[in-house]
Amino acid sequence: MIESFVATFGRLDILVNNAAVFELNHFERDDYEGWQAAWRRTFDVNVFGAANAAFIAMRHMRRQGGGKIINVASRAAYRGETEFADYGASKAALVNLTISIARRCSKDGITANGIAPGFIETDMAAAEIEAHREELEAQVPLGYIGMPDDIARVALFLASPMSDYMNGATIDVNGGSWFH
Repeated sequence: MIESFVATFGRLDILVNNAAVFELNHFERDDYEGWQAAWRRTFDVNVFGAANAAFIAMRHMRRQGGGKIINVASRAAYRGETEFADYGASKAALVNLTISIARRCSKDGITANGIAPGFIETDMAAAEIEAHREELEAQVPLGYIGMPDDIARVALFLASPMSDYMNGATIDVNGGSWFH
């Protein structure tokens, strides 16, 4: 993916790691092998996918004098999720990956920051929102579930020169539903 992008456009200035999977995976699940497989799948996509994309992107960014990496985490990184602990743990790992990149790669002109959304009206969250909309909206002091544009505007800020002095931060974008 990264190599194809660079071959087409000549350079890579900004990487946004936004791919993720989210599935209920209870600790009380009877199927241990299925539980393990869900953890592996979640970490493969949510953590290793982002880490691998960042690793390859950083090669190009170093050669061109810098770039920006934006990782989309989740409020789940901070909550200690009870019904999808694999998702929360993977997003906590992504927050830590963001900090690690920021600390190590700033010398190369590469910054890394994150966004921690709450529930957002996306295909991935649709089933959970449909099943628990009133409960989820009640968690949000603003009273509604966010839209993709709410996250896109923060990503645009992080990609812009306005955030040039930010490095290693993760911004909560969740209507006030969780603070850390």
